[in-house]
Amino acid sequence: MWQALAVTDAETPRLRTPFSARLSEAGTRVRGLASRVPVALAVVVGLGVLLRGAFWVAYDPAVMNVADTAVYIAMANGLMFDDPVRTAGYSMFLAAIQPFTRDLDVFLLIQHLIGIATGLMIYATVRRVGAPVWAGVGAAAAVLLPLDQVLVEHMLISEVLFTFLLVAALYAGVRALDEPRTIVGPFTTAHLWLAATGALFALSAWVRGVSSPLIPVLALFFALAIPGTVWTRIGRGAIAGGAGMAVLLVYFALNSAATGTFGMTQATGWALYSRVAPFADCAQFTAPEGAEDICEQSPIDTRSGPDFYSWSKRSPARREFGYPPAGDDVLGEFGRRVVVAQPRDYALTVGRDTIRYFFPGLNSEQFRGGSEYSYLEISRRDRAIERDIQGRLDNFYDDEQLSVDEDQLQTLTDLQEILRVQPILMLQALILAAIGAWFASGRVRAAIVLLAGVSLMLLIIPSAIGTYNVRYAVPVAGPLIGAGMLGIWVCVERLRRRGRPDLEPVRAPG
Repeated sequence: MWQALAVTDAETPRLRTPFSARLSEAGTRVRGLASRVPVALAVVVGLGVLLRGAFWVAYDPAVMNVADTAVYIAMANGLMFDDPVRTAGYSMFLAAIQPFTRDLDVFLLIQHLIGIATGLMIYATVRRVGAPVWAGVGAAAAVLLPLDQVLVEHMLISEVLFTFLLVAALYAGVRALDEPRTIVGPFTTAHLWLAATGALFALSAWVRGVSSPLIPVLALFFALAIPGTVWTRIGRGAIAGGAGMAVLLVYFALNSAATGTFGMTQATGWALYSRVAPFADCAQFTAPEGAEDICEQSPIDTRSGPDFYSWSKRSPARREFGYPPAGDDVLGEFGRRVVVAQPRDYALTVGRDTIRYFFPGLNSEQFRGGSEYSYLEISRRDRAIERDIQGRLDNFYDDEQLSVDEDQLQTLTDLQEILRVQPILMLQALILAAIGAWFASGRVRAAIVLLAGVSLMLLIIPSAIGTYNVRYAVPVAGPLIGAGMLGIWVCVERLRRRGRPDLEPVRAPG
């Protein structure tokens, strides 16, 4: 009987760990992770959380002063690809979240969390190449603290999602510069990060088409930046570019199925026309058939900016064709002929509008909106737009009336001028990044070029194919300041190593 009752150790049932013990163990792990977070980063994140909370006191539930919000809501509410000007990625995001919650406060909380995650990711990007904590915290602060960034997080516009995808792509790009580890056979971690970089850049183009021209540039960058044989370099560039193009083609196919247009939008011709119309001189080229009546005889220095030609009912194209995408092919051909016939005027215009991101007062030709920093003022309100947006929100989210604390609004506006990535700071960051890239080498140099190059191109491209808008500077603030912080670090290291010829230029560890 005793033998029958005997059991081996293997058969002895194990006692379950008490819940309190498991809770204590989890708490120990959390404290261990928390102890590894730099105090400076924790302070910046904490301040960022407080600033985001202050917006709910000032604006409940959301800031509703940008007309784009109404369009994105309409697209998400069943007209996904109908807008001829805007890509559908942000509206897809709205539509994907809406079945889980119809509470606008919850959605805005998600956007604020995305903003905080973006700041942490740019911190990780800078630290990945070996930069010290202060450099990473400085880059993170450019996302976590500026009230321009917090403002767009408290609105239903595409900037917050675009910024997150952009920074995620840059992080993946920096990881692709790491020393690769074998996964299976010839495939390494570098291949995965290269594909992720291309795919994330393409996804950002779903949200804002302005990043789609970066895909081939990205392929060229990786072909040049990562050492190896010619075929190895070509292969790595092909992976990044191929992954990006594959994701873009998916969007093109979806857009084609819905609208018949195999591309990003239905109004690329309108955008180019609006860009060149302020300086177009039909005496220097032959206008395409159907565009003769949009030629202007008025002096160039009396004309309005691109926004006028896109949106005003008094613009020649609007009078001739109505609303986009009508006449898009004709207007696109008109724009291309202007660029070919007047390359100097085009280059000067693009250059001037790009410089405006660093010197906003250089030119104020805009017809409306986006030309001055007052466009981003927290206290700015447009009652007509608010009423339109409120009506559309009520059909998409639970009813919630806008409540505004004017005193808190003014306090945040006063603070906004201090907590902002100023244009001159962006210029300084670009210069420091250029100096740092000159003195650095290897992965550090490549990372600086990637961050600063992408940031600069995202300022040049809108100026080249559309128009300047102060909002376009918000997404690049973090990456550009990150590149500048890396530049400062390289310069500091250069000074520290002066007189030490035995020390090599700054390189990333590993």
